[in-house]
Formats: sequence, structure tokens, C-alpha cells
Amino acid sequence: AVKTELAIIERRGDAALAAGNLSGAITAYEEGLGLAPDYQALVEKLNRVRVRQNLDRARVAINEGNLDQADAFLKASQLINPDNTAVAELLATLDTQRRYRDLITQAAEARAIPDFGRAKRLYREAKELVPGEEIDKLIEQLDFDNFLAQARALIAKGELAAARGMLQPARR
Repeated sequence: AVKTELAIIERRGDAALAAGNLSGAITAYEEGLGLAPDYQALVEKLNRVRVRQNLDRARVAINEGNLDQADAFLKASQLINPDNTAVAELLATLDTQRRYRDLITQAAEARAIPDFGRAKRLYREAKELVPGEEIDKLIEQLDFDNFLAQARALIAKGELAAARGMLQPARR
């Protein structure tokens, strides 16, 4: 009777998994393990689904910028399966995102000083890690701010003709 009930529960978990219902699969597999805690095939299925669920959650967290939350999901997956290549790849992506975020922060700090040269180097390094529209806009804005700072410096020195010559092309 227990074997029959276990088989029904396992099939329910398999069907939930096939339908993409990871929570339903986990619930069913846990229920089955409640009946037969030593059923190794079910333990393995449960672990695979938990890793998959954590990977899905980590991807969402990374896309939302919740890098610490993503890290927690990935660490939990590593505990279950330390050799999972998808987990290792996503951890590498997470490290890249963290480095990118740190570079953007450092560049913003340099820009505020203003140290436009250092900010530009940091933005370029960030762009090598994660190219895209966001970093392109940051670099464009930095170039504009640098341009304005140079024009203001000329004006402050009384070099109005040079400042006008510099600003004239910008009007177009």
C-alpha cells in the first residue's frame, strides 16, 4: 500500500515538474519522502528541482539588481549540488555584475570630485564587463559634464572668446 501511494505521489511530482510547477513538484517529493525517507531516487529528484528553483530565483534576483539575494539562492544550490555548472556560471555572472556595480559607484565618486579622467577610465572598464545602453549614456553624460567644466573654467579665467568658440559647436 505504501509503495502504491509513493508511486502515485512521485508521479504527481513528476507531472508537476513537467508542467513547470516547481513548487508543486517539491511539495509532492517531500510528501513522498515523508513516507519513505530513504528513497534515494526521490531524494535526487527533490534536490534537482530545488537547485532548478534556486537558479530561477537567482536569475530573477540578478535581473532586479538584488545581488545579495541572488547570492543566497546560488549558495543554497551549491550546498545541494557543488558540481552544478549552471550554478558556477551564474555565480560568475553575479561576480561580473558586482564588479560592474562597484566600478559604476567608483566612477560616480570620481565624477563628483570632479576627476573626469578617472571616471572615464572606470566607466570604460565597466563597459568592458557589461556593454550596453546604460553605460553608454553614463559615458556620454560624463563627456558633456567634462565639456561644460572646461568651458566654465575658460569663462572663470576671462577667456570668453575661447569659451564661446568651444560652446558654439554644442549649440548645433
